[in-house]
Amino acid sequence: LDAQVVLLLDEVGLAEFSPDMPLKVLHGILAEPGDVAVVGLSNWRLDPAKMNRSVCLARPDPDSAEVGRTGAGLLLASVPSRQNDQAPEWLGDLAGAFWAVFADQGPRDWLGMRDYY
Repeated sequence: LDAQVVLLLDEVGLAEFSPDMPLKVLHGILAEPGDVAVVGLSNWRLDPAKMNRSVCLARPDPDSAEVGRTGAGLLLASVPSRQNDQAPEWLGDLAGAFWAVFADQGPRDWLGMRDYY
């Protein structure tokens, strides 16, 4: 069996706030590339010392129209019989309400796009 081990860390940025520094265990894994692939997802920025061993893909925040298009795409793709339909009117209102809260959070991102998905 030819397989690659992948360690997936969801919301890895939250570990930055722990006084126990749990991401320190990754230093050994990242020092030996090829044994274990590590994928970390986060809505938070990591410490630059941890990011210097990785490729960082940063995506800018969407605008309200993109939030609406994303919702329509997700909804219509989830029901195969509706793929050619128009998104319901309430979805635009939902996207607009989510965007208003998302955009007015201030400096801390308590609500992320994954909460909308």
